[in-house]
Amino acid sequence: MGLPVEAAAKRIGLKLEKLKQWEAEEATPTPRQLEKVADVYSRPVASFFLDTPPIEPPLPIDFRSGPGEPTELSAKTRLAIRKARWLQSVYGELVAERSAPAAIPRVATDAPEVLAEAMRRWLAVPLDGIQGKQPSEVLAVWRKALEASGILLFQFPIPIAEVRAFSLMEKFPAIVLSSKDSYPARVFSLFHELGHILLGRPGLCLPEVGRPRRDSSDVERLCNAAAGLALVPTKSFLAHGRVDEIRRGADLHDSLASLARAFGVSRQVVLRRLADTSVISWNAFSRMMNVLRAEFEAQEERKKKRKIVVPPSVKAVARLGNKFVNDALEARARGDITEADLTEFLGLKLQHVSEVEAIVGTE
Repeated sequence: MGLPVEAAAKRIGLKLEKLKQWEAEEATPTPRQLEKVADVYSRPVASFFLDTPPIEPPLPIDFRSGPGEPTELSAKTRLAIRKARWLQSVYGELVAERSAPAAIPRVATDAPEVLAEAMRRWLAVPLDGIQGKQPSEVLAVWRKALEASGILLFQFPIPIAEVRAFSLMEKFPAIVLSSKDSYPARVFSLFHELGHILLGRPGLCLPEVGRPRRDSSDVERLCNAAAGLALVPTKSFLAHGRVDEIRRGADLHDSLASLARAFGVSRQVVLRRLADTSVISWNAFSRMMNVLRAEFEAQEERKKKRKIVVPPSVKAVARLGNKFVNDALEARARGDITEADLTEFLGLKLQHVSEVEAIVGTE
């Protein structure tokens, strides 16, 4: 779980020395204590009776890291990775013999333009399908297209200082986004991770969409550039009236917000595309990126002070996606899984299942 032993003891409600004794097999927990340990470590009680510890697969190489760039991932992030893998496995069982895995068209290229075109063909959403929509609606459009193409999308409250997104390239590929991130940033991460899946080439990902660092991999730079091109196609972008106004000296800060709404992306993505297409200089890009970064940090501080209560059913659908939820409901209806299975997969109490059915039934 990535927990220091001191933190584990505190969560269990135990003296540090006692936990060390358990781990050294010098003492054993009571049944009640073992249940608490299982809860803290997010493992079934039965796993503690195995001859050897459960094998934990390696962390995904391909994850889009946040601005903190930690050397160690927290327990919350590690649990999100473990949960995503478990949900992938569950989904394979839910649709066994009823749904074939997506036939991912591998793209062998080092050209961002080629990869971007493959992304747009794979998702097949025209630009006017997102224009004028709110950021949350834009993400919903792309998510629906992604799930229709056979790729799962999950959202967990992963600390964005560590990881903003990652992808799992198994039988049923999945992209995992941080629900703590802004909606425009999640859209960019979705395309970035789709690039990795289409390439079949995982790589450590950058925390932001600014200029690539020297130590970023070729795959990383390729996915970043392709995501920007796919979301903001050059021809449509340069033909936009606001871009022409920027060339003639219009206020860059105000213009960024307008262009971001037009293309359903973040202001950072628009800023990068302006620099890529030589509409603005890289010096102007760096200055404005510092302004946007300061505004983002101030916005994050304001968000911490807001308390928004989201119903459990709404959380479940946002976390798992309509594709996973609908297939789970259908498996229950066929008798392939029990009510208990369904509530475990959805992470809900039985009383909320009817609310989930109402939500996905309106989509």
